Amino acid sequence: MEISQQKTGEVLTLTLTGRLDATWSNHVQAAISAGIRSGAHRIHLDMACVHYLSSAGISALLNAYKELMAIQGEFVIPNCSEAVRSVLELSGLGNLLSGGSILPTSASSVASTAAEPATQQIESEQATYDVHALGSFPAQRCRAVGDPAKLNEAAFTEAQPIDFPEGSLGIGLGAFGTDFADCSGRFGEILAVAGAGACQPTDGSRTPDYIVSEGALIPKFQLLYGLACHGKFSKLLRYEPKALRGRIGMEEIARTALAQSGGSLAVIAMVAEASSLVGATLQRAPVGVPGGKVFDFPGIRDWFSFTAERAHTDCVCVVVGVVSDGSDTHLAPFLRPIGNDPKWIGHFHAAAFSYRPVQKGKIDLKETISGLFQNQHLEGVLHLLADMREVHGAGESEFFRGACWVAPAEVAL
Repeated sequence: MEISQQKTGEVLTLTLTGRLDATWSNHVQAAISAGIRSGAHRIHLDMACVHYLSSAGISALLNAYKELMAIQGEFVIPNCSEAVRSVLELSGLGNLLSGGSILPTSASSVASTAAEPATQQIESEQATYDVHALGSFPAQRCRAVGDPAKLNEAAFTEAQPIDFPEGSLGIGLGAFGTDFADCSGRFGEILAVAGAGACQPTDGSRTPDYIVSEGALIPKFQLLYGLACHGKFSKLLRYEPKALRGRIGMEEIARTALAQSGGSLAVIAMVAEASSLVGATLQRAPVGVPGGKVFDFPGIRDWFSFTAERAHTDCVCVVVGVVSDGSDTHLAPFLRPIGNDPKWIGHFHAAAFSYRPVQKGKIDLKETISGLFQNQHLEGVLHLLADMREVHGAGESEFFRGACWVAPAEVAL
């Protein structure tokens, strides 16, 4: 079989020639998946020159259809041979020829046809952004919890129980558990957003855990230190790279989000298709070692696992955190430079999941986050870092495209 492709506007057309059987079904599905990863959410399959279609080929078409419907995309076979048409109609998949639905739908799963409010488009050197206004809301209130200086001494002796219901957001070091003693061997990186919470335990299991709100169940952490914010997001930024398969750095996105917030401190929550992540995770809980020097070399290697090379390549991730222009010093102990320019500081944690494309357009934060936790594999939680050393540095986390919710923030003193 031959597979060729052509992009016209938003539509990617794949032209197939030959037999779509068990030998070629994986190749066709891989070509479709590669198109989706490159940002094409409207895919047409020209099968006019396909003279045989087996059940294995039908399975590939059905999987591609489901993958695109999950992100409210489009999968159509506008041209096909009589042999293909006959097989599709006999198998009940004839609607693929016209772009109709072949799966049960419900009112909640059908995209609204109401006209969207006008969006603002802005550009940077790396990317284009569509800015959706979500409403005029008060600045999110951010509360500092605990003392990050205790990390270097491994001197934490207590934790604060913090609930993170929907409408709140958090990052820091903590664990799921009943009290400090219960969590003393598991404290690690945590994040919470939109009623979901995830943590990276330091108990040696290397298996991240999570809780998604369900009824009266909400994420609750024992927090050694961190930031807890509450409020609504005022804008949604949808970003794409300017270059084909281009990448957008974390600093670029954070600075753009801060500018769009209109303040000197901003809270962001992001769901993105990531090229790779750069960061670190704790390997031991920082408790019970008074007088220790966690950040001293070479002992730091026993405490932290750093991404010496880029990690979690081609994943989808949730990034939560705050970014500042450095003018407000109240959160200074919690913030670090996020890139080459030391003026821009922040603190971000990321949860990495197995890949799935992020739906385009104006999407809902809670629905998107819940879908990831419920349907994708959570691979890890880490503190994002920028390693900008000229020779040996791993650089910064980079993204292909995504959605970034942003709001101005103020410190709750």
